[in-house]
Amino acid sequence: MHFLKRNVVLLTAASIAIISFFLITFAGDFGKVFVSIFAITALSITAVQSVVLSRQLKKNQKKTKEALQFSESAYAAAWIDRKIKPLIPLPPLSRWALSPDTAGYLINLIEQKKPRVMLELGSGVSTIMAGYVMKEIGIGKIVSLDAEKEFLQKTKILTEIHGLQKEIELIHAPLEYLNLSDWEGYWYKLDVFTKFTEQQVDLLLIDGPPTTTGPLARYPALPMLEKYLSSDAIILFDDAERSEEKEILRDWENFGWHVQLLPFRAGAAMLVKRD
Repeated sequence: MHFLKRNVVLLTAASIAIISFFLITFAGDFGKVFVSIFAITALSITAVQSVVLSRQLKKNQKKTKEALQFSESAYAAAWIDRKIKPLIPLPPLSRWALSPDTAGYLINLIEQKKPRVMLELGSGVSTIMAGYVMKEIGIGKIVSLDAEKEFLQKTKILTEIHGLQKEIELIHAPLEYLNLSDWEGYWYKLDVFTKFTEQQVDLLLIDGPPTTTGPLARYPALPMLEKYLSSDAIILFDDAERSEEKEILRDWENFGWHVQLLPFRAGAAMLVKRD
């Protein structure tokens, strides 16, 4: 269908050129005036056809992308269900949730690392998945922060439905103005992190705050939280393919952290401290 529509536009343009040539050659001055009017009208029609075709192609590309994402999410849901055996099916991995491959990587990372404390910036389906893995291995706790009360309440309900209250602690951390030497903007309220002074964080999952917060919204995570991380802590950084996140990761390498980009659909990176 796209091939035929594209050819209609090309044939229209070719017809304009051929008719214009004959009119100019054989019809004299009157033909030249006529062909000018004809050409302008025909070119306008062609331009409209091109715009319509372009929009249709973009619309279909979006539908194809959404279908592929749904397929990936369905496959991931089946794999995760077999892996963690939830009491009821989990919500789909879509929109702001971790991508399916990143979610699977997180599950395996928790199984291998067995973190005593996992800190998560941005709550959601990933919180519940991680909670199941923590419950299975028998150690560890997740502290999940979210600036949005609405999202936090939804995660709280899911936590109770899945019986993971012992493994998951949810904290509302509203955004407040923060001024660093090389960054300023809005980030999580600092007093919520005082609880990590006694037990350090072994795994940090960064999936917030959202980019709508401001430029380089996730930059403060490392300079503000590094003192709470254990010596062998691992950072999992979501959405690493976005331009601002790439810039953040380049800056963090200067803090002495090794960045490994992971080949996942939405982009992710794993960071470990250099020796």
